[in-house]
Amino acid sequence: MPDAPRPIPNAPRPARRVITDPATVEQRARDAARENVSFRAWLKFRCKTPDPEVDALVRETTDQVWRHIDCIACAQCCRCLSITLDDRDIARLARRLHLSIKQFTRRYVEGTGDQRAFNQRPCPFLQSGACSVYSDRPQACRDFPYLHDPGFRHRMLGLLEFSLLCPVIYNTLELLKRRLPWRSRGGR
Repeated sequence: MPDAPRPIPNAPRPARRVITDPATVEQRARDAARENVSFRAWLKFRCKTPDPEVDALVRETTDQVWRHIDCIACAQCCRCLSITLDDRDIARLARRLHLSIKQFTRRYVEGTGDQRAFNQRPCPFLQSGACSVYSDRPQACRDFPYLHDPGFRHRMLGLLEFSLLCPVIYNTLELLKRRLPWRSRGGR
């Protein structure tokens, strides 16, 4: 997970309540699955808003949501996702743990080439609900949930899947549905 803004005690609330409980997020994302697929199709094929404007709105909305969510307290991504690793991640973590790259790989990594990941879930470095290697965490963890990356509308399929576990993604999607000129079939 990236260095997300910490929750601000008296920060202004978004137009709708931010859902932070992972179980509630999962259930609501499941309930919204059909609507989210419709939103994705509209955004990808019918929305006239240019990509840079969509991306800017996504970043702004994400930052607003992040003010109300403590990613470290959630850590659902650390519990549920297969964390991909590159050579730099492996070298950085091996150095931190005072292991050779070979030792680290044997102990913590599965797969080869571009298909390497931690060999267990939850992440082996999630301890007492927190990342024990946070300053040296893999790039995939630093970048998650990928909402500041360009090309949002072309990555939505994966983000819809991640919305089941990530309160930042779920809440950002819900707010975007209200901030963009999309209307669900339900008459919203």
